[in-house]
Amino acid sequence: MDSLDYALFLILAVLIIWYFIPTKPKQKSEAEIEEINKQGGDISEGEKIVSFLIPLVGFIIYGVNSSERPYKANKALKAAIWGMGVGLILVMFSWIVLLGK
Repeated sequence: MDSLDYALFLILAVLIIWYFIPTKPKQKSEAEIEEINKQGGDISEGEKIVSFLIPLVGFIIYGVNSSERPYKANKALKAAIWGMGVGLILVMFSWIVLLGK
């Protein structure tokens, strides 16, 4: 196996481990749930995925909803920031692998 195979294996292993780490959602109080509903609801899973994969979309969703639906806007912003962070890590890792050959 060359270094590219090791890099792909490492990325796959990290993603699999990250996927299966049990997460316990924070319980919201009744007042928080009522306020979220007044603000237009929570961000959908599709919007989270798109915001993560294409951070520009997450920033746009944040900008559009920041004043009227701040809960939804913050969730989109967090997904976009995570997407940017993971993207930067993958780019740096691929540069290390490519320059290491």
